[in-house]
Amino acid sequence: MKTRLSLLAFLGLLLLSCGSKKTTPLEGLWLFCEEGESSGTGYPRSFLNLGKDDRYTLFIPDYFDYGYWKKDPVDSNTILFSSKRPQAYYGASFSMSIKAHDEQHLVVFYTLPSQVEQAAGRNSPAFDQVGSTLARSVKLLRSPVQYPDSLDPYSYNLNHWRIRPPVPESCREIQFRTINYLKHMYALFREQDRQQPEQYGYPYSPSPLLYGQNGIATINFDQIAPYWKNTFFNQDQARQSCAMLYALFDEPLEVPAKYKRPDELWTKLLKQMLDYALVKDYCRPGHEADTSRVQ
Repeated sequence: MKTRLSLLAFLGLLLLSCGSKKTTPLEGLWLFCEEGESSGTGYPRSFLNLGKDDRYTLFIPDYFDYGYWKKDPVDSNTILFSSKRPQAYYGASFSMSIKAHDEQHLVVFYTLPSQVEQAAGRNSPAFDQVGSTLARSVKLLRSPVQYPDSLDPYSYNLNHWRIRPPVPESCREIQFRTINYLKHMYALFREQDRQQPEQYGYPYSPSPLLYGQNGIATINFDQIAPYWKNTFFNQDQARQSCAMLYALFDEPLEVPAKYKRPDELWTKLLKQMLDYALVKDYCRPGHEADTSRVQ
């Protein structure tokens, strides 16, 4: 009887040890390596965000894609993607084969078809212009800053501002897009300030505003990155959004006298701008944002 109990105890411990074997999670924000850091990518300043809600976002300048991801039920070393982007030049479905994976590194192999030629030529939206065919190993590094699910700046919910509409938007829709951009930047800097990484900034988020060591400022329209302007249906609607942002600087924003890092300063200023943007109505007759200020 004693021998039988010992055997059962041993089997129980064996099962427990097998069941507690940790697997390295794929979820999180992954950054494509800079050119030369690996034998893989020629796409620096790109990211892949694998959400715990099974959604993904992918940014390869100047192309933004989003949809759902999962592991292949037949092959756990394959990630399956289902794009929900209306014009998915990488295909409505594509996959990545995992070649190596640990807590900080992810090496994948995948093939993306050449971009469909645009009849509009140079007038095509910048974010639709994928550079070339990619069919090789790509090395990604886990971002030193990982963001909470509730306020992830790289999640689908905080990247609506990147999605170009197929038709002209109403004033209300442009204001929603503008607020979504502010939420994205606020979430980005807030978590950077909390986690205090050595490097900080916004390399994946072209901006119509300038974030400097001493605050936030507006910049001339012709100096704004084309990618940001081309997320709108046309340039006039991009100007309308800029005017809404510029109007926020007319509000009594309080600039902190003391702060340890610039991202702390930006977080506090963006929080105030967001609060004002959420209560202002720039679409009510007589209260529209002045687009003549956008030079």
